[in-house]
Amino acid sequence: MRNSIAIIITVALTAASAAAREPLRHVNDILAAQDTKSTGIPFDVTAMVTLAGKPGVLGFIAEDDTGASYFGTNPAIAFDCPTNAGDIVRLQGLTIHTSGGTVAADCHKIERIAHRGKPEAHFVSAKALQINSKLRNRLARATGVIYDIMRDDIDPRWIFVLLCCNDGIVYWTAYDEDTPVEKLDWMIGLHATADGIVTRHNMTRTTIGNILLSHDITALKTLEPAFSDPYDVPAATKAASPLYAKPASVARKRTSGHVIAVWNGGDNILIKSQDGDLHRVDLRHGPPPRYGDSVKVVGYTETDLYRINFTHASWSKDNGAPMQMPTAEDVSADEIFTDSWLQPARGRHQKNMQMLGRAVRIRGLVRGISSAGRDIGRLYLESGSFILMVDASGCPEALDELDVGCIVEVSGTYIATADSLSGTRIFPMVKDVLIAVRRPQDVKVLSRPSWWTPGRMFVLAGALLAVLLGIFAWNMALRRKAERRGRELADEQLAHVASELKVVERTRLAVELHDSLSQTLTGISLGIDSALDIAGDASEELKRQLNYTSKTVEACRTELRNCLWDLRSQALEESDMNAAIQLALSQIVSKTALNVRFAVPRTRLSDKTTHTILRIIRELATNAVRHGHASSIKIAGCIDGGKLRFSVADNGTGFDPDHAAGVAEGHFGLEGIRERVDRLDGEVDISSSPGRGTKVTVAFDIPPAKMEEGHGNG
Repeated sequence: MRNSIAIIITVALTAASAAAREPLRHVNDILAAQDTKSTGIPFDVTAMVTLAGKPGVLGFIAEDDTGASYFGTNPAIAFDCPTNAGDIVRLQGLTIHTSGGTVAADCHKIERIAHRGKPEAHFVSAKALQINSKLRNRLARATGVIYDIMRDDIDPRWIFVLLCCNDGIVYWTAYDEDTPVEKLDWMIGLHATADGIVTRHNMTRTTIGNILLSHDITALKTLEPAFSDPYDVPAATKAASPLYAKPASVARKRTSGHVIAVWNGGDNILIKSQDGDLHRVDLRHGPPPRYGDSVKVVGYTETDLYRINFTHASWSKDNGAPMQMPTAEDVSADEIFTDSWLQPARGRHQKNMQMLGRAVRIRGLVRGISSAGRDIGRLYLESGSFILMVDASGCPEALDELDVGCIVEVSGTYIATADSLSGTRIFPMVKDVLIAVRRPQDVKVLSRPSWWTPGRMFVLAGALLAVLLGIFAWNMALRRKAERRGRELADEQLAHVASELKVVERTRLAVELHDSLSQTLTGISLGIDSALDIAGDASEELKRQLNYTSKTVEACRTELRNCLWDLRSQALEESDMNAAIQLALSQIVSKTALNVRFAVPRTRLSDKTTHTILRIIRELATNAVRHGHASSIKIAGCIDGGKLRFSVADNGTGFDPDHAAGVAEGHFGLEGIRERVDRLDGEVDISSSPGRGTKVTVAFDIPPAKMEEGHGNG
């Protein structure tokens, strides 16, 4: 935030300072500001456009009596850029920094005043172009022979032309994205003039110096008609070819013959002329001829001290006689790379130039195929202790079935290339030696590598190791799974044994209680009944007390029977609460329709809680059958948040909960239910009325699952 405010303040101060400063009135003042890299300086000049711009793409050049400068346009007025040379314009703006680290004049306002006609360019020589500082940004013209035309490989939007003048070479460039360079080839070799602005090359070719720059390819004009026959030029001869040519003497020459080699992706061919001379040809562009074609070639000549070579050359078919394919002679790598062919005992390293252009045959081991080998047709052949390059650019299909490790026999034309002689190179050296394949059958596979290559062995060993690791990991996983399952089975068996032990113990207790306490309570009940029978005229209070005692004992007997049933029942051992409830009620509701939907996992409940729930449900079901005479009982349960809720509903006769008989009348059922729920810190809701059945709902808190799971069978 602070940085943004600081930037805004700086810009505002700069604009205010610029507004207060007197603007520059002459182009020469703008040039001085650019040289000193002074920015934020306003200008207000009137000048003539000498190089029109391209709206939204390129700026323009304008000059007055003091000098000429390049002007850019602010993005807000990018499409106001002048497009006519000769316009008189008033330019207002500021000097700014550019992305290239220079200072430029950025126009904020352009006003067209008049038009004086297209300005004339002044003739300039190649030497003056480089040394005359007064030509800076001025419109100039150079005259010479067009040596080459090419599209800039740094910025393909520009086309470069090399003009060979009397005193040197002039580089002229024009902005043109659409014109194919091939359509300009007819100009090569013709005298021409090129108009443009004198400026420095603004790319990375820092040593070129000043060049002529134009925004229009039509600023290049030929001074003579196009060649009616581009091959109607003097023939190249050794006597007429200097060691190296000066710019003024550069001229196109021709030759004709048969193609005996194609290499380097088709950029180079070797021709054997009708006189038996060998010529290396560097093609400008286009598809190359094939081996054996009769061709004529035109281009510039130079020498590598072994032969006359053609550069920037073009070719076309000729009507020469068919070529007889020579028989290849067997050679060895020692003959190519040492002087053993001359002095067998010495074997010093050298590159054999005696075999240049001859058909040879050699055997070796394929050590490598370049990453694009099958596209440009290049492989590396090991023969003896040397690596020889084989180029099949002329017929890349020769390598279709080839693999690294094959032993092959290769036939082709022997090629040795050397640097061309120039004014600074005293003695050219041989660079590359290779064999250029002529036809697909020139590469014969003698044997293929064994399938068991070290690479495949490594892959197979890696695969086997991966399989073994996988098996080991699988076995470990099975072992852990078996151990886990074993522990689960052991836990299940222990639980089953504990359950059986609990059943046996409960059965023993049930038998002892039945034989002792149950029989005693039965005797007491019978004694009270006998006392009631003989009470006769006893007081009502005595009868009431005996009757209350009888009901109390009967309630104790009922409770004891329930306890004895619980002790003998398997309901607590059931893993599903629905099954446990149905088992607990099996003797009570044998003739009553029972619907149980108790959606509570047994593992969430301890044995104590489960026993309490079963006792409450059984008591309510017993009341529904015995007192309400219900024909249908519905039991439902679920966990709602942290509470367990369940209900028992019947279609019996119902009753009035507010006036129901209680402990004083000898009825202990509902009171017992309330006491059990109170021990669970729960609550009971009884909904009933005479003739409408009864529904009792119980709710109490239940511990979270993880805490309760430890008590599942506690």
